[in-house]
Parts: sequence; C-alpha cells; structure tokens
Amino acid sequence: MPLVEAPAPEIVTPSQRRTRTLATLLRLTEKPRLSATDLQVTFAADRLTTEEGVATLLSGLDANDDSVREDSRTLIWQLPPEFHPELVRLCPARHRSLVAQILAAQGRRAVVWLNDLLNWHASAEDAGTRLSVFTALGAIAPENPEVISAITRGLTDSDAQIRLFAVTYLIDSPDARPLVETTLKVLRLSKDRTIADTARFWQDFLKNSRVARLGK
Repeated sequence: MPLVEAPAPEIVTPSQRRTRTLATLLRLTEKPRLSATDLQVTFAADRLTTEEGVATLLSGLDANDDSVREDSRTLIWQLPPEFHPELVRLCPARHRSLVAQILAAQGRRAVVWLNDLLNWHASAEDAGTRLSVFTALGAIAPENPEVISAITRGLTDSDAQIRLFAVTYLIDSPDARPLVETTLKVLRLSKDRTIADTARFWQDFLKNSRVARLGK
C-alpha cells in the first residue's frame, strides 16, 4: 500500500500575516461603529498583540492601492481611545499629521498626549505636520505656557499658513501684539489671495480694537 505523504505545513511569513490581518481589519469599515472588542477579536484571530495590530493598520497607509490607504485611514480615525497609546507611540513621522488631527478631535481629553505633540512639533520637517500639531495643541491645552510658546514661535515659521494660524491664535494676546503686527505686515503682501485678505482682516480688527479702547 503506497504511503501518502502528509501535506507540508503552511509557512506564513510575518509579512503575509500582516497582509492577511490588514485585509480582515479593512472589512470592519462596513460596521457603522468600531468597538474595542471588534479589534481585539481580529487581532487575537491572528495571534497579534495590540501593538502589532495597530502597527498593521498603520502599514495600510503606505499601501499601493488607493482604496486600502483610504480604508486604513478611516479605521484609524475610528480607533477607540483605548488604542491611542499604541497609535501615538508607533505612528511614523510621515503620518503624524493624521494622528494629530485625531487627537485634536478629542479636545482637552487628549491632554495626556501634550508632551508627545510638543516633541512632534519640534521635530516636524513638513509644514502640514506642523500645522496639524499646532491645531491639536490649541484644541487640547490652549492656556498651557508651552503651547503658547510653541505657537508664538510659529509667527516666524517659514510657512505662511502656519504664520497665519499663529496670528489667529494670538490675536488677543497683548504680549504677542508687536510680533503679530509685524507678521501681518508681511502676510498682507502674500501672493496667496486668501492669506493676504485674511491678514488685512486681522489688521483691521486690531485697528478697530485699538480705537474702541481709546474711546472708552
């Protein structure tokens, strides 16, 4: 009687496992609301830790397929706060803009991530990330001295959008007034019509505020 060879065991590489898990995770976009249990069950099915699962989801942001990137982005936006520690810790610099937007949406509840955001701002090389981090800082801890200091430095940022954001944030700050006015004089000459018009609006605002104070 001929011997029947047993089928060779399937060898699954870490890369294959991540791809399989990501495909399973992306099916969760069909659910109207994503729960922590949904994610933990999916991670457990492939014997992934929470850290490995979140890292897998972040890897989808770099996929070649547009739909995979978009679905990954959607799921990351829907991550329950229980997964934010891994999200903040594992997020590569190129995707910090997205995570900063997510934290900004949490408002003051995300104050635990203040130091991480300050560090992200200090090391950010692109204007998009700096602007997203600024927005998050302003939403999370608007009165924090370190936040005010960071945004004040934004008045001299190389990017006009960031300078305009800093102006808007500090427009009522007496301490920042001289630098704000200097920044507005430059921004009103911008070739970007929106930036120039907004700068003129804030100049008029300051002028009218000054007149109102003198009239009292």
